[in-house]
Amino acid sequence: MQFQFNQIRKVHLEIVDKCNAKCPMCPRSENGGPEKSFINKNEITLERAKQIFDVSFLQQLRFVQLCGNFGDPIAARETLEVLTYFREVNPQISLGVHTNGSARHTSWWTKLGELLSHPGDYCKFGMDGLRDTNAIYRRNTDWDKIIDSTTAFIKAGGYAHWEYLVFQHNEHQIEEARQLSKDMGFREFYVKKTSRFYNYKTGKNEDYPIYDLNRNTIGYLKAPTEEKLTNSVSLNYKNIEPVKTEQFIDCQSIKEGEIYISARGEVFCPSRRALRFRD
Repeated sequence: MQFQFNQIRKVHLEIVDKCNAKCPMCPRSENGGPEKSFINKNEITLERAKQIFDVSFLQQLRFVQLCGNFGDPIAARETLEVLTYFREVNPQISLGVHTNGSARHTSWWTKLGELLSHPGDYCKFGMDGLRDTNAIYRRNTDWDKIIDSTTAFIKAGGYAHWEYLVFQHNEHQIEEARQLSKDMGFREFYVKKTSRFYNYKTGKNEDYPIYDLNRNTIGYLKAPTEEKLTNSVSLNYKNIEPVKTEQFIDCQSIKEGEIYISARGEVFCPSRRALRFRD
């Protein structure tokens, strides 16, 4: 099936590949230690966003989410300005942001809350535990800063979602965190199960080492002890039968009209071709 430009309705935009955190399972670094060589501190400025998202393109979109494979939107210099531009050109567009919440002044979060206050908008905060456990995975983040950020965002009318990545060290706090999310005014609470403990060679979940900047192992992440909190895809991977006949693939990206744009300006779409916007 051919994917046409005028069919695009959703964009997953990685506005920056910089981040303030050092999460061990993030592909930007070696187990939370040294950054990978391909991380070049790229970001989409407002000027660049206006080149990529011209008025006619923005007006055909229904949704843009700022979610990083390698960065956090709060690390970009002009995230607020870019989101404001999107909303001014297309008042009906829905906007989503994914973040660890541990940067920026509360006034910044107030402005973001005012922007993301329409039905269909959201800011999804990656908060993997409580005060004593969140930074075990979200290394280099500050719990008090996160609480200040989320509080300011929610108070300004923003639609806040709490995404809880579950490990052995925080599985006992899920219900306490869920209740805190309700008390604070979060609209949604999600428990997310990672498959990154799974070793495809051994067919087992294995402890995940945490490195310092010299690649020394300084600790381990462990999979949850409760089976229901372990990623079911990884547990069932060994039972998957290989496909022996040609089958039709119902591509979700084509069906929903979605593309991905990286912080370098690369475009990935269902044609499986990588394009690049010209400077």
